[in-house]
Amino acid sequence: MPEDKIIFPESYEAAKYVTNVTGWISREGRFYGNDEQAARWGGATHIHCKKCGAPTSKPWLLCKKCRDQQAWERYAKFPTEKWDENVPTYSPVTDRYYWYKDDVRDEDSEGNFDPASLQLVLCKPIYAPDVDPELIYEDLLPEYDKLSDVSQELVDAFQELNDTIKDANIILSYEPIDVAVI
Repeated sequence: MPEDKIIFPESYEAAKYVTNVTGWISREGRFYGNDEQAARWGGATHIHCKKCGAPTSKPWLLCKKCRDQQAWERYAKFPTEKWDENVPTYSPVTDRYYWYKDDVRDEDSEGNFDPASLQLVLCKPIYAPDVDPELIYEDLLPEYDKLSDVSQELVDAFQELNDTIKDANIILSYEPIDVAVI
């Protein structure tokens, strides 16, 4: 049976009812008892798009066109901000980060590219977090004991490390935020 064949839940190919055991069996042979809906879902390769009714491969509930439309509608509601190239931008369309405007222009190999089609959003920095000694040593400490009960000197050393990390302001990575790029 070809993998690219479209089979909807209501199709006779999605599931069958057998009488030697009472219940529903999906087209793959999985038994579902009296749960016809689960058997049809299990045997189906596609469903109808919840918005327009077009064939949609599982597990999506919306077809690609409707998902893209929904993404544009969501993106249009974002506040906007001018990009100063101090932080990267991210495109959910290409699943790429862009550090410079030239990187965005490089997406256009034919000269008729609209940067807005990338749905660029700003990113925010993710800074190095504090180190929690309780988490590091939790498996080594006796039950109900805290690290400060064992060694205040070690707790003080971690506090000094955390102060150094905070003062250094080290950026580990960036994550997209819901702010559209102008």
